[in-house]
Amino acid sequence: MEGVPLALELAAAQLEDSTVSRLVARLENGQCWLADPGPRTIRRHRSVRASIGAVHALCEPAVRKVWRRLSVFAESFAEQAAAFVCESTDLTPAEVPPALAELTAIGVLVRQEEPGAVREPRYRMTRAARDFAAERLAAAGESRAAQDRHARHCRSVASVAEALWNTGLQQQAIELVHDEHDDLADLMHRAALHHPYAEIVLETALHLWFWWATHNRREEGAARLLALLPLLPADSPLTSRGQWLAGWLIAGSDPAASRRLLNLAWPTAVLTGDDALIGRIAHVHGTLAWQHNDLSAAAAHYRHAADTIPGDVPGGPTPTVSLAALAVVQTRTAPTHAARTARQALAQQAGSHDTWATALAHYACALADHHTGHAGRARHRTHRALAHLDARLDAPQAHAALRHLLDHIDQSAPPSPHRRAHPPAARATPEADQPDGREAGQARLETPPAMHDVF
Repeated sequence: MEGVPLALELAAAQLEDSTVSRLVARLENGQCWLADPGPRTIRRHRSVRASIGAVHALCEPAVRKVWRRLSVFAESFAEQAAAFVCESTDLTPAEVPPALAELTAIGVLVRQEEPGAVREPRYRMTRAARDFAAERLAAAGESRAAQDRHARHCRSVASVAEALWNTGLQQQAIELVHDEHDDLADLMHRAALHHPYAEIVLETALHLWFWWATHNRREEGAARLLALLPLLPADSPLTSRGQWLAGWLIAGSDPAASRRLLNLAWPTAVLTGDDALIGRIAHVHGTLAWQHNDLSAAAAHYRHAADTIPGDVPGGPTPTVSLAALAVVQTRTAPTHAARTARQALAQQAGSHDTWATALAHYACALADHHTGHAGRARHRTHRALAHLDARLDAPQAHAALRHLLDHIDQSAPPSPHRRAHPPAARATPEADQPDGREAGQARLETPPAMHDVF
């Protein structure tokens, strides 16, 4: 209820005939219905709709247009976004800022900004005011037009976020998605109800591949994509890319469904000569093979992906990520080759601005050092990678992987007078089980588990 006294009073009166849980459910769907059936001296206090309507009646026509069109935003928005969504033949972008100022002054909008912040302020409409404005928007016959512009705005936000990610401004990309997350989620939910939005929304979801993959949101992203794919036209060029991305995101949770999606995307990728898509499909096949402990197949797929994916094509991970995954797999069979592959990943020009991919490559380097007996160097490299990642990017999965590796190195290190002893994490294997030809009795260290979920 956002602390509005009249709304709280009217809602409390409903508890005479309703339970709290039922009342909450109704309030989630709207608040303008709240009313007092008894007589009240002041007419505008008889219902939430009447109270807000009295304020609405005092506004100028341009302010009313801006108010009702802003109801399409699920949460906060910037002035530029408001101008884009509200613009029409009867309202110019120049009329929007004064309207925002007036709506803020009368309490319809709440201005959100930090003192001294360099970012532009954002606005949020109060819940009851948004419900009222949505009713007025529908009554004016403008709902579809406003929703169309809002959908295009969300697609533009996702496109800008991906561009920031690809040009090295990855923390800014994450912050942008954080700011717009509620509206992006609302658009994807709305697409399930209105098919005309399906292609715009799928394109939006494809731009956000980095968000799903690096922020523990794989299940959410896959669910969004799988709900959208059946709504697309049969000849949509976005279908195969959506199938690949969904397959990648569920590779760790549903390998069988992931393979089916990849098999659906493969023919289109080959027929259209889409090297990026072909390589990224190979990358996911590498992860699936890794999960089944088929390390030779995983290495072959990752090598194919690294050799096929162009370094400058957006829409998915760069070759650096495939090389890093290949190096991690090689630590189980040929640690010397793994170190060389990991250095190759770090030397990739396309990944020089990719903090996330670079962190994975540093992980591979440190793991290769660890497996070749250079625990001190591995520990130092991991600490540096963690410091670099924490200073430049909020990437919880990559951070957790590096932290896990650091713990793994410390637990595997032999006890010394200066180091507290840890339970050993290494196990010795016979010489016949060591393809890289190390001497018998040398410890063969296991790769920390669940790394395939990061790649």
